[in-house]
Formats: sequence, structure tokens, C-alpha cells
Amino acid sequence: MNKEHEREINRTLVIGWSIITVVLMVAYFFEVQKGETGISYFWLFLVFLMVPYLTGLVFYLHDKETFRLKYTYVFGFMFTYYFILFTGSSDLRFAFAFPMIALLVLYHKKELIIWFAVLTLIGNGMLIYMDFARGLIDIHNSRNAEIKVALLLLVCIFGYEASRIYQRMYDKNVEATNKITENSLQMRDLVMQTITTVARTIDAKDEYTEGHSQRVAEYSRLLAVELGKTEEEADNIYYVALLHDIGKIGIPDNVLHKPGRLSKEEYELVKQHPTVGADILRDIKAFPGIDIGAHYHHERYDGLGYPEGLKGSQIPEVARIIAVADSYDAMNSNRVYRHHFKKDIIIREIEGCKGSQFDPVIADAMITLIKQNKILDKISALSAMPERRESTQSKEVEGLLRINKLLLDSLAGDYSERYLVESLSDEMTMNRVISEITDDLKERNNGCLFLLDVDQLRSTNQNHGYLVGDYCLSAIAQVLIRKDLYLLVARMEGDEFLCYMPDVSSIFEARTRLSKIFNDVVDNIRQIPELSRVTISIGASYSRFNGYYFYKLLGAAEKALFQVKQEGDGGFKIFQEAIEHNKADALEKDLDNLAAIIERRTGNNATGSMEYAQFLKAYELFKDIEDGEASWVQLVLFSLQETQDITEEVSERAAAMEYLAEAISSMIRNVDVTARYSNSQQLVLFMNLPDDHVSDVVSRIIREFYRMNTKENFELVYAVRNVALSEVVDDQNEESAKS
Repeated sequence: MNKEHEREINRTLVIGWSIITVVLMVAYFFEVQKGETGISYFWLFLVFLMVPYLTGLVFYLHDKETFRLKYTYVFGFMFTYYFILFTGSSDLRFAFAFPMIALLVLYHKKELIIWFAVLTLIGNGMLIYMDFARGLIDIHNSRNAEIKVALLLLVCIFGYEASRIYQRMYDKNVEATNKITENSLQMRDLVMQTITTVARTIDAKDEYTEGHSQRVAEYSRLLAVELGKTEEEADNIYYVALLHDIGKIGIPDNVLHKPGRLSKEEYELVKQHPTVGADILRDIKAFPGIDIGAHYHHERYDGLGYPEGLKGSQIPEVARIIAVADSYDAMNSNRVYRHHFKKDIIIREIEGCKGSQFDPVIADAMITLIKQNKILDKISALSAMPERRESTQSKEVEGLLRINKLLLDSLAGDYSERYLVESLSDEMTMNRVISEITDDLKERNNGCLFLLDVDQLRSTNQNHGYLVGDYCLSAIAQVLIRKDLYLLVARMEGDEFLCYMPDVSSIFEARTRLSKIFNDVVDNIRQIPELSRVTISIGASYSRFNGYYFYKLLGAAEKALFQVKQEGDGGFKIFQEAIEHNKADALEKDLDNLAAIIERRTGNNATGSMEYAQFLKAYELFKDIEDGEASWVQLVLFSLQETQDITEEVSERAAAMEYLAEAISSMIRNVDVTARYSNSQQLVLFMNLPDDHVSDVVSRIIREFYRMNTKENFELVYAVRNVALSEVVDDQNEESAKS
């Protein structure tokens, strides 16, 4: 039983016991008036009546939630009841127990009814026994006694049953109430999470104001506590303060972040942001009054502020608190045009603005917090005085983050979860992301592309409504656009996201980062019970395994996603398919393309079917040939082909390639050239070496490879091409002459 319920029942018991006391006093008073009872008996009766009543009343007034009250009144009532039972003359005095049983049922404590029934039956049993002993009744005229006992038993039994039923109903009501309360708290948490996301979005537009809204909210909460507000009131002020600057999303960046003095027109534009913010927040029904901070935090205590020109107590108190907190953070933070103020200067500024810009009481509270270092102690983790940080990321990574910065800026049109997802869904965003991925693959060739799909989203929408589905997509988007993940993100379809991780050094790093993303997404969507059965499937591809073109990576990721969905229960998988060099005709085709590049017989078309990185490798090898004096070369392309039906682990493939490179290096001459051509291929260029010698060297390379690679998990195959370099040299001389 909770305290509120206990307090309410105690109050009912006191009222009921007071009524019983008054009724008995009036009844006995009239008996005295009629001469049926003497005055001395009446005063003795009052003692037995008032002592337990007043004792219980004192307990109640001292602690209205005390659990002892019911036991005090039970035994106190018995004190009075036994006096009436053994000294009264009415045959119905046993019935005085009935109203007390009715009151005790309210506590729905079965043991309380049992104790009361036992004491009542004992008292009446003793009275009947005494009547038998004195000869007042015998076995032949005991009808009234039998009826008395029967009535008492029935009332006690019914009281017990009523208490039991009441307890069961109370338990069900408590369970239902707890569930409703839990759902309400979850909805409130959802609103609070949205508020926090929007606040961070506002601050993310400028590195100098990053964290500003959260700091102002914390300062406002501290001020509220200092001013004597309750914890709940302080929390409400915190959330109102979080969105005090939401109207700035309608102000152009070139005005908002201008380092110099604003023009008159620009200043008038900035002054509109409180009204814009209030219009955005006014219709949020889950948090009444959340627009007050945004609307009035630029009002001044002397009435010279904006937008309404309110004065003194006309300004809502929460807005007066936020105004002081906002000004403190502005003075305590770096700006593009100045350094943050020192502590003593801030105190002097706040002191000087008391009664003009600030409410004097709130200003004094802020000065107290500053002098006692409560601000720094509480907000140290929020970096209240951020310095301009030099980025530790590479310029390439910073370039990739521009997409997510644009997506954050696009939230200026709305603040809801649905808009966050919709901002990732438009065609312009998709085109930008594809372009950035393509550029990154050309520059670095080490990215991981993945598709994230939400399983059971349709059934979630059907069972719990589209609001829950929107929250699910928003929770995923909130994780994916985090700056620390360095992801390019776009939404492909209703429940599918396209993502790209740049600068992935190995397949193991790709797995590690995918695991973190997967776990963070799952943790974020599992914050509400309605999404407990939703699973996430991720299919990924890695450029060093699946190619260096966007659509080739996308196709591999789709295959991996299909495999994950076939297995069920969510998870992630990286598609580890070699670039289709496992067939003899594919190997021959690759070698033909390489030879064509060197001979320049097919021009640019020769590279049309080749991967970008393969073209670079061939070009580098050709430059090595140019520097030498060879008249012809023999190209040998070695390729590893799996001997098992399943794809080998990446580590085993890498080890096999190391064995192959070592075997080749130990057998070729200093003038020959070798390089890794792909994740499963090694290229060798023999300079002016006769065919029979080439065959002998290739045979020794194969034997050495199998000697080192004892697992026999790969078969080593090769193809050979002869290329005459005289035609190449002649063509080059001819082109030089033309130029």
C-alpha cells in the first residue's frame, strides 16, 4: 500500500471513528436526560470512549501516513466496546462492532479483520458465559444468544471476504496504474529525448556554441534549486531551458555567426528568434509551457527587452531564470571574436545588471553559485569554457562529415522524430552520399558500405501504431548520424538505411565498427518495450574484397543482407567474395587486360572492365618497366582459388597471400617485378626471360608455396602472357615527336 493510499484510508478511519464517538456520546447523553443512566456512569463512559479516540487522533495528527493507526483504533475500540458490553443494559450492544468492521474493510487487510473478529467473539462469548453462570439464560431460552453469535459470525465472515475481494481489486488497480505510469514516463522520456536531440542540433551549427543549450539548462536547474524550487520544478525548468534557442534555426548562419557588429536589419532579424521558437513549441501538448523559455528569455527586468517588452514580474519566472543563465554562459564561453571572460568580470557584469537586465533575486542567486564554485563543480563535465579545438581527424574524414552536418542543418524546418528520418530520405541526400562514397573510394580504396534493415517494422506499425515505428526509425537515425561514427548516411527505402564507413584499414576493423554500430542501434531502440521484438539486420561489403565501385559494393552488401535475413534473428555479415577471379576464363581475361594496357593496343577501353585499383597497379608496374632496358616481358598472374565450398577466413587468405609473395620473391631475379594485384592475386613481370626458364621458375614458385602453406585450403593457378615492348617504345617516340 503506498503512502498516499494509506493517508486517505487513515483519514476515512478518523472521520468514521469520530462519527461513532459523537453518536455514542449523544445516545448516552439522552439516556442520562431520561434518567435511564446515572451521571457518574456517563462520565466513566466518556473516559472509556475518549481516551482511545484521542490517542488515535494524536497518532494521526503526528503522522497521517502511519500504519499504526489502524491497530491503535482496533485495540482502542475494543477498550470502549468491552466497557459497553459488560456494563450496558441493551440487548443490541453487541452490534456496536458492526460499523468498525465496515471501516476496517477499507484497509483490505485480512489479518486485521481476523484479529477484530476474534476479540469481538471472545468478548461476547465471555458475556454469554457469564449470563449462563448467573442463570439469566439456559439451554431452553438461549435463542437470543445464538442469534447474537450467528450475526457476529456472519458480519465477520462477510467482512473478511469483502477485505479479500477489495485487496485483489486493489492489487489489479495498482498493477494497471503502474503500467499507465510506466507508459507515461516512457512517453515523457521520448519527449525529453526529442528535446535533447533538437537542442544538440541547434548547437551543432556552430563549434563555438556547441553544448550551449545543455549548459544553460544545467545553470537554470542550479538556479532553480538555489531559489528553493522542488526537484520536479527544477527538472521542468531544465527542459524548458534546453529549447530556449530553438528559434535560431530560422536565422541564416551568416548572420548568426557574424564575427563583427550586426547591422540594424540583421539585428531585427535575430530579434525574431524568440517568436519563431515559441511558435514551434506552442503545440507540444506533452509538455505544457515549454514555449515560455523560448518566447521570453530576451525580456529585460526594466521592460526594455524583446519581443513583448514585458517588465518585472510580468516576465514568467522561468524566463527570468533562463535569461541570467544564458548571459552567464555567453560571458563564460569563447566566441569567434573574443575570449571568455574571467570570473571576477562576470560577477561584476551580473552585479551591474541587477534591476535593469536581470531580476535582482535571481542575479544574486547566480553570483552565490559562482562565488561558491557550485557552477564549475556541477558543469565541469560539460566543458563550460570550450577552447577552439584542432581537429584530430584527417581532412578526408572531415570532408565526409559534411553530409551529416548538412542533415543537421536541414532539421531547421522541423523538430520531430519523423523529420529527422525524412531528412535522410530525399533524393538530394542520396545523390550527395553516393557522390561522396565514389570520391572516397577513388582516393583511398578502403571503405566499408553497409545496408541496415529493420525487421518486423510493419508488424510494429500495425500492433503499436506508426508513432512507435517513427520512433524506431528516428532512434536508428540518431545513432547513425553521430559524429564519432564518421558515417555517410541516407535512407534507401521505408525501413532500410545506406551507410558508408571511410578509412577502414582492415576487415577486422570493419567488423569491430559494425559491431559497435549494431549494438548502439539495438540499445537505442530497446528503450521502449514496444520495440523489444524488433531486430536489426546489417549486410556489409568491404572495398578490398568486393571492389572499388559504389554499385559493386552495394550489390555485395545486398547479398550479405540477404544471408543475414535468411538466417533470421538479426545480426550483421560482411560479404567476403573474391572479385570473381576463381575461374580460368576470368584469370585469362584479367591478364589480357593487363597486357593490353602495357601494349596500349586498346587505349582507355582496356581498363573498362578492370577495377580502379587494378589499373593503378598495372600502371605502376609499367613505369618500372620503362625505367629498365627490357625488350619484352612475360606477365604471370597467380591466383588463389578456394578448395572448399565455404569462403575461407580473411586471416587464412591473407596468410596464403603472404606465403605466395614470399615464394615469388625467393625465386625471381632482381630485375624482375612483382606486386599484389588483388586480395587473392599476385602479378609477376619477368624481363627478357625465355619461355622455358619462365616455366621452370613458375614451377618452383608453386612448389615453394605448397611447402609453406600446409593447410591445403587454396589451389594456386596461373596464366602467362608475352608482351613485346619494342612496339610500345616506338609508339611513345611517335607520340613525343607529334607533341
